[in-house]
Amino acid sequence: MDDQGQRRSAKAYLVALMQRGYSYQAATALAGLPVSQSTAYRLSQAVRKRGEVALQDGRHGHPVKLRGEARAFLEEQCRQAPHTPSSAIQAILRERFNLSVSISQINRVRAALGISNHRKPWGCGEPGICVVTQVKPWPYSPVARSLTAIATPSGFWRS
Repeated sequence: MDDQGQRRSAKAYLVALMQRGYSYQAATALAGLPVSQSTAYRLSQAVRKRGEVALQDGRHGHPVKLRGEARAFLEEQCRQAPHTPSSAIQAILRERFNLSVSISQINRVRAALGISNHRKPWGCGEPGICVVTQVKPWPYSPVARSLTAIATPSGFWRS
């Protein structure tokens, strides 16, 4: 029996023991299921109301919103115009697909695709490394100081 099957059997045994009058502590010890008291009573109540279906582990978290046509649209939009702000894409998704998607979710999809809406530093070409040299006066000194930064895909390196 797999882990889910064992857990379901342990839950069923826990509920059966509690329905026979065993205390929460005794039932969890006999079932070998380490759950809190409130979880045990909530599970027992759910089995009374819904039956055996309540013993199944359901999906936790939020359902996936960006799938199918909306996901394909987002990918196409980000590839065609990578500098489009996420807020603009959010408005288009709301209008076109009636989806309420957070900006952080849009940014996560962009990151997974390797497409960022951040602008490249001036002087950088596509793709690879570029060198930016700038001459700045040193604070409180009339002598100019040279600063060289190399932009790489993982960030900046300064010399």
